[in-house]
This record gives sequence, C-alpha cells and structure tokens, in this order.
Amino acid sequence: MARKKLAIFLISGNEQRWMKQWCESTMKVDPDLVIVNLTAYDDDTERLLREGIPEDRLILVKFPWKADFSEARNHCLDLVPDWVDILGFQDADETFTDDFFVEMEKIRNEDSFPPSLLLTTIYNTLDCEGLVASLFYPRFWFRRDAKRQLINEHFENSVHNQLIIDLEAHPLEVIRTNLSIKHYGYSLDKESMRKKHARSEELLRNQLKEDPDSFFAHLNLAQLLRARGDYIGTEKHAREVLRIVGQPGKEKDERLNHARLMASEQLSTALFSKRDFHGSIEWADYGLAIKTDYLDAVINKANSLLELHQYEDARFWYNRYLFVKSRYNEFRDNSNLILNHLNSSFICLYNIGMICGIQNDIKGAAEFFKKSYDQQPDFRDSFIKYIHSLRLLEKYDEMNAEINKYMQNHSDHSYLVYSYFGDSELERCNVENAKINYYQAVHLAPTDSQDLPGLKHKWDSIKTIFGDVASIYFDTSKNHQSLTKKMA
Repeated sequence: MARKKLAIFLISGNEQRWMKQWCESTMKVDPDLVIVNLTAYDDDTERLLREGIPEDRLILVKFPWKADFSEARNHCLDLVPDWVDILGFQDADETFTDDFFVEMEKIRNEDSFPPSLLLTTIYNTLDCEGLVASLFYPRFWFRRDAKRQLINEHFENSVHNQLIIDLEAHPLEVIRTNLSIKHYGYSLDKESMRKKHARSEELLRNQLKEDPDSFFAHLNLAQLLRARGDYIGTEKHAREVLRIVGQPGKEKDERLNHARLMASEQLSTALFSKRDFHGSIEWADYGLAIKTDYLDAVINKANSLLELHQYEDARFWYNRYLFVKSRYNEFRDNSNLILNHLNSSFICLYNIGMICGIQNDIKGAAEFFKKSYDQQPDFRDSFIKYIHSLRLLEKYDEMNAEINKYMQNHSDHSYLVYSYFGDSELERCNVENAKINYYQAVHLAPTDSQDLPGLKHKWDSIKTIFGDVASIYFDTSKNHQSLTKKMA
C-alpha cells in the first residue's frame, strides 16, 4: 500500500526567531504539503520559509489577522486538498521530537487506515536545550477516511484552540500515540512573556464578553492569571469553569472531566498561595476523586499537609506521588490535561528530606537530599542541603568529594563550592584554609548574587574575630548541632 500523504499547517506572526528551527524540524518529517498562514507579514519570515521549505510543497498565504487564532487555523483548514490523508497543525515555537519522526513514518505506512484522531503529546520546555518542564494540552492530528473528508471539522476559541468534530455524524476512534512535540513558547525573556500574556489575556477577555459561559476561555484565563501571581483572579475564573461544566456524576459528558480536573488544580494552588491549606487539600481531593493518578493533585495535597506540619501524612502523599509516577505513562493517558508536575519526583524526595531533618533524622535527610540531587543535578537546594547534612554527620571526606564533583559540573557556581570548602575546613578548626576559601567565595560571587551577603558575613567574621567562633554565621537551630557547641 502507498505511503500516506501528510500535510502540516502553521499560523505565524512576528515569529522570525523560531522559523529556521521550525522549518528544519518540519522537513525531517518529510511532509507532502506545508500550509503557512502569515498573520503578520515580514520579509525575514517569508525568506526563511522559502529557504526552508521546497517551493513545490509550500502554500504560503497572508490571511488578515482578526485577533482570533481559530479563524486563522480554519482558513488553513479550508486550503487542505482532498488528496491529503493525514493532517496536523503546529506552532512556530515548536519542534518535533526524534520519536515523532519514527512514529509518524510507521503511521504513514500502515496497511489498515481507519479515520481516527491521533492524540499527540506536547512538552513544555524550559530552554532550547529541551529540558522538559511540564505537559501542555495534548493535540489532535487526524487521519481522514476514504472520502478524504471529516464532517464539519473546525477550530473554536480565540486562544488555545479546540478541534471540533461532529462525532455523532462521523464517529472516530481516538488513538493515543507516541507522537510528541516540544514547545518552547514559555522560555522567552520576561518582556516577551509579558507581551505574550497581555495579548492572550486581551483575547480571552474579549471572548468572554461575547460568550460569558465559555468554560474553555475561563480555564485558560485562570491559567494565565495564576502564572503572573493573580490568585484572586485565578480562583474567580476556576470557580466559573466548575459552575459551567457542573459536578462530576451529575452530567453524562465525561469528556468535560479534564476541565473539572484543571479547574480544581487551579483552585488548589491558588488557595495554597493564599495560605488556605485546608481549602487547597479540599480541591486536591476533588481532583483525586475523578482521577486517582492525577499527579498535580497528589503533590498539591502533600505540599499543603507539609505546611500544616502534618509530616507523616505529607510523607505518605509524597511517596504516593513517587509510586504513581513510577507507573505513569503520558503516552497512554487520554486525559486532555495540562500537567504541571510530570517530572517532580526530585521535589518529593527533597521535601521528604526536609521532613527527616525536622524530625532530627539527619542520616535520612542526607539520603533523600542525595536522591533528589541525583534526579535533578541542577536543583541547587538539594545539593546545599545534602552537603549540610554530611557536615552535621561529620562525613568530611565524603562532603569534600561531593563538592569537588559538583565544582566540575557547575563551574558557574564555584563561589558556592569555595564557601562549602570553607565551612568544612572551619569544622576541622583549619582556620587559615577556611579564610582562603571564604575569600575565594566572596570574590568569585556575582555582585547580584543573593548569596553574597551571607558569604561576606562569613569572611568578615573569620577575618576579624577568630577565637570568638560563636559569632561566625552558622545554623544554630534546635534540630542541628552547631559549630559553636562543638568548639565551646
């Protein structure tokens, strides 16, 4: 059987920065057709597109921008010819993963070809290195039937569009695939993100003026407001979502459960930020009643219990997250969710370490801080707590070995390493060596570093008051044995 024909379409405006990498990634999929709608025209974008996509595969249109992403996508949809078998859409700030190339080739060469919706995983990434931060809304690509058409397919909503298909008139199987895409749009600089959020907020508020009961617009506005720290607004719009879609069990349409889940998660985190931890737990439980493996709700509940000093219950739910995560496969989950805590095991391990420290179990604390650091080496707090625990356990050789290893991999944090060496030397009463290391720490630290005041305090203290060790800056909380006690 012949290889299936693939079309990819894109709407883009003022996104020159992404266009070269988008073209390179798109051509690796080897599409038969690429449809691009330039909603904001500029010479550089058109040049990059014409250089990156062969002329015989490119349809370039300039549909006037009317502040509605769905309208722009629908215009592209109207241009798809009948001979296209598989159709998907993408944004300029996205690239395909290596797994996508392999999986799509398999799909294009399948003998059996029923019309279906192909559920595709979208990863939010923190930077252009591709570090995964969270899951974004999954996206539907679709395979068309022998008639080369679906029934009334179109997009709705001005931001984060929904693909709408009349499934009663034209039943389609939803297939969870291994197709995955990386989204870079949340890794922009602060000013670009501010403008992006402002544009999205304006579009969403305009949509709500026209349709006050659009749960999808309320849901996305709550998500946006939470990102900028407006928890009152987050709570307001999340509650509107739940009002509109109703309670689970009372409505037949389980397809709205994703809205209930995300709105409850928005409420849980908003209330947590307002220090209403009991309320946060209530909404976490609401989500868990619908989806027992909802990772965001599990960790939100654990975090609230920790703040309430219910340490054993918090430990249970952090361990619950670790258990669920070990068995979770995003490629088999049909929930249409944004998932913020896809990869938060290192946070759970860190917080279990904190609980151990609070309970004066320093050995346990060291164990869990190390596990957290091993899972996420860039999480500096885990390393700091791990080194501090080793110091309290008087494991100086192990501490110095870990510091040396850290220094090799994080040269930009070398000032902290010298500070740790200074602490270690001072613990052993090697004051001159401690001086040298504190001096290096102070002079290597960036002038805007939040660590600099503490480093200067250590340096000034040891420089001027040697002998009065009690005045040197150390943690003297009741849960830790301080240097002053050991040297009194």
